Amino acid sequence: MSETFSKQLSSSFTLDEISTVMDNLVKSYGFGGYFFWTHLHKPISELNANDCFMVSKGPAYLKAFEILYFNKKFYQDDPIVHLAAERTEPFSTEEIRKHPSYQPSTKRLRLLYELERRFGFHQDIYIPIHTPFRTQVFYAYFLGNKPENQQKINDFLPKLQLQVTQFVASMADFIIFEGDDETASLLLTKREQECLMWMAKGRNNNDIATILELSERTIKFHVKNIMQKFNASNRTEAVAIAARTGWIIN
Repeated sequence: MSETFSKQLSSSFTLDEISTVMDNLVKSYGFGGYFFWTHLHKPISELNANDCFMVSKGPAYLKAFEILYFNKKFYQDDPIVHLAAERTEPFSTEEIRKHPSYQPSTKRLRLLYELERRFGFHQDIYIPIHTPFRTQVFYAYFLGNKPENQQKINDFLPKLQLQVTQFVASMADFIIFEGDDETASLLLTKREQECLMWMAKGRNNNDIATILELSERTIKFHVKNIMQKFNASNRTEAVAIAARTGWIIN
């Protein structure tokens, strides 16, 4: 599997291909999916969407979590993000939640913890990877709470750490060196940007038409163009891609 994984990574030419190769790997270990998160080395309180990048793979409904996480800028408060910037050894959510310094002391943290609980994240592992300019963390999770899951993490972790390092190196071509990702140089018209902003706020086509004083048919045309430019299969996926590639700032 390790040799095949390396060959698949080296023959992938889009971000989606790379992330799918990693998804297949973690699924073979029994994980429900993963998140990949990276940000520039700078004070976390000063991070904005252009400094961060996020890729998620797993059940489709997790795209909603990704959108909320970016739009609400939870990364500025998330103790996991702060800890990943300081540590090099793997750690788990359970380990962090037990630490007195990371209790939900604010309304935003309580909301974040409640979102994580509702989305069903259970046994998991965070693997921080640091490069000269960026902090990166790979998060693999189980959906469900089976006793054998923790043992799987222990068994697979040494191999997974090496494979995550390979994955991060591949992602760098697209994130740091601006590789030939089909979403890297998108050009949206002013109307498409306006529609995207209201889509991210959860407004439907009729609402957007009323706000922008356009026909619903025109809004449908713009939304269709947005989805095509982001190579997204639906509105939710388009907003998620826009969020993680920096188009949605607020």
